[in-house]
Amino acid sequence: MTAPIREETNALALADKATFPFPTPEGLVYEAHFTRDQEYLAFFSEDCPYEETLHIQHLDDSGQVKEEVTLSAEYTGGVFQFIDARANHIDFIFWPGLKIRAEWLLEPRFMWKAEAVPGVQRSDKFFRRTQIIITKSD
Repeated sequence: MTAPIREETNALALADKATFPFPTPEGLVYEAHFTRDQEYLAFFSEDCPYEETLHIQHLDDSGQVKEEVTLSAEYTGGVFQFIDARANHIDFIFWPGLKIRAEWLLEPRFMWKAEAVPGVQRSDKFFRRTQIIITKSD
């Protein structure tokens, strides 16, 4: 028997760059960040033409990375464009013509390695607990 899933009620808000309390990781470019319960979901890109990579990091209140997901595709340029944020997800475009949704769950859930969006990479095991889920957006 599994425990009931906690309701996703805290609204996410796009925060101003000046309020991001941590330095941008070396070699990355700050794109955006969102806050919730003294935690952060930050978006950084690599400035590498035609092989752009987007890093999505879940940071705790001390700046430690709790989870990281990267989106990349060989020989494909990408530009981060924020679309909208709701109670538990952020819609954005990184590759032309593909709307992507990053769900930021309140509680970790088990998830298989298979991803709904090509180019998503994680450094963790095949079967893992995650709070960031990447899917295609409508």
